[in-house]
Amino acid sequence: MTFTITLTELLLGLLILAGIVAVIALAVVLFNAVPSIKSLNVILANTADLTEDAKAGVADAKVLVADLKSSAASVKSMVDGNQGTLSSLANIAKAGASFINLVKKDEE
Repeated sequence: MTFTITLTELLLGLLILAGIVAVIALAVVLFNAVPSIKSLNVILANTADLTEDAKAGVADAKVLVADLKSSAASVKSMVDGNQGTLSSLANIAKAGASFINLVKKDEE
Protein backbone atom coordinates (compact mmCIF):
# COMPACT_ATOMS: atom_id res chain seq x y z
CA MET A 1 0.00 0.00 0.00
CA THR A 2 1.54 3.23 -1.15
CA PHE A 3 0.78 6.55 0.35
CA THR A 4 1.67 9.56 -1.79
CA ILE A 5 1.36 13.25 -0.95
CA THR A 6 1.63 15.88 -3.57
CA LEU A 7 3.49 19.11 -3.05
CA THR A 8 0.22 21.08 -3.10
CA GLU A 9 -1.26 18.91 -0.33
CA LEU A 10 1.91 19.31 1.71
CA LEU A 11 1.89 23.11 1.36
CA LEU A 12 -1.84 23.24 2.15
CA GLY A 13 -1.23 21.14 5.29
CA LEU A 14 1.62 23.41 6.36
CA LEU A 15 -0.58 26.45 5.80
CA ILE A 16 -3.33 24.93 7.94
CA LEU A 17 -0.79 24.04 10.63
CA ALA A 18 0.59 27.61 10.58
CA GLY A 19 -2.96 28.95 10.95
CA ILE A 20 -3.60 26.70 13.94
CA VAL A 21 -0.33 27.83 15.57
CA ALA A 22 -1.23 31.46 14.93
CA VAL A 23 -4.68 31.01 16.54
CA ILE A 24 -3.11 29.31 19.58
CA ALA A 25 -0.51 32.10 19.90
CA LEU A 26 -3.26 34.74 19.67
CA ALA A 27 -5.27 32.90 22.34
CA VAL A 28 -2.21 32.82 24.64
CA VAL A 29 -1.60 36.55 24.12
CA LEU A 30 -5.23 37.37 24.86
CA PHE A 31 -5.24 35.07 27.89
CA ASN A 32 -2.16 36.88 29.26
CA ALA A 33 -3.61 40.31 28.42
CA VAL A 34 -6.78 39.86 30.49
CA PRO A 35 -5.06 40.39 33.89
CA SER A 36 -3.23 43.39 32.46
CA ILE A 37 -6.52 44.89 31.31
CA LYS A 38 -8.02 44.31 34.76
CA SER A 39 -5.01 46.02 36.36
CA LEU A 40 -5.35 48.89 33.92
CA ASN A 41 -9.00 49.31 34.93
CA VAL A 42 -7.97 49.48 38.60
CA ILE A 43 -5.29 52.04 37.77
CA LEU A 44 -7.79 54.15 35.83
CA ALA A 45 -10.26 54.02 38.75
CA ASN A 46 -7.53 55.11 41.17
CA THR A 47 -6.54 57.91 38.82
CA ALA A 48 -10.13 59.10 38.72
CA ASP A 49 -10.24 59.10 42.55
CA LEU A 50 -6.99 61.07 42.72
CA THR A 51 -8.32 63.56 40.20
CA GLU A 52 -11.47 64.08 42.28
CA ASP A 53 -9.35 64.57 45.41
CA ALA A 54 -7.17 67.07 43.56
CA LYS A 55 -10.26 68.99 42.41
CA ALA A 56 -11.52 69.13 45.98
CA GLY A 57 -8.10 70.32 47.15
CA VAL A 58 -8.05 73.06 44.54
CA ALA A 59 -11.53 74.17 45.58
CA ASP A 60 -10.44 74.26 49.23
CA ALA A 61 -7.33 76.23 48.29
CA LYS A 62 -9.47 78.76 46.39
CA VAL A 63 -11.68 79.20 49.45
CA LEU A 64 -8.61 79.63 51.65
CA VAL A 65 -7.14 82.23 49.30
CA ALA A 66 -10.44 84.12 49.25
CA ASP A 67 -10.56 84.07 53.08
CA LEU A 68 -6.96 85.29 53.31
CA LYS A 69 -7.68 88.04 50.80
CA SER A 70 -10.70 89.27 52.74
CA SER A 71 -8.73 89.09 56.01
CA ALA A 72 -5.90 91.12 54.50
CA ALA A 73 -8.42 93.67 53.24
CA SER A 74 -9.96 93.87 56.72
CA VAL A 75 -6.56 94.40 58.34
CA LYS A 76 -5.67 97.02 55.75
CA SER A 77 -8.91 98.93 56.34
CA MET A 78 -8.38 98.70 60.10
CA VAL A 79 -4.81 100.00 59.76
CA ASP A 80 -5.93 102.76 57.42
CA GLY A 81 -8.67 103.79 59.86
CA ASN A 82 -6.37 103.71 62.87
CA GLN A 83 -3.27 105.13 61.26
CA GLY A 84 -3.20 108.09 63.65
CA THR A 85 -3.43 105.75 66.64
CA LEU A 86 -0.68 103.54 65.26
CA SER A 87 1.52 106.55 64.62
CA SER A 88 0.96 107.75 68.17
CA LEU A 89 1.84 104.32 69.57
CA ALA A 90 4.99 104.23 67.46
CA ASN A 91 6.03 107.67 68.73
CA ILE A 92 5.40 106.57 72.34
CA ALA A 93 7.56 103.48 71.74
CA LYS A 94 10.34 105.65 70.27
CA ALA A 95 10.14 107.99 73.24
CA GLY A 96 10.33 105.05 75.63
CA ALA A 97 13.39 103.68 73.82
CA SER A 98 15.05 107.09 73.94
CA PHE A 99 14.30 107.36 77.68
CA ILE A 100 15.82 103.93 78.30
CA ASN A 101 18.95 104.88 76.34
CA LEU A 102 19.19 108.12 78.34
CA VAL A 103 18.93 106.23 81.65
CA LYS A 104 21.62 103.75 80.49
CA LYS A 105 23.96 106.62 79.57
CA ASP A 106 23.43 108.27 82.93
CA GLU A 107 24.30 105.02 84.71
CA GLU A 108 27.56 104.71 82.81
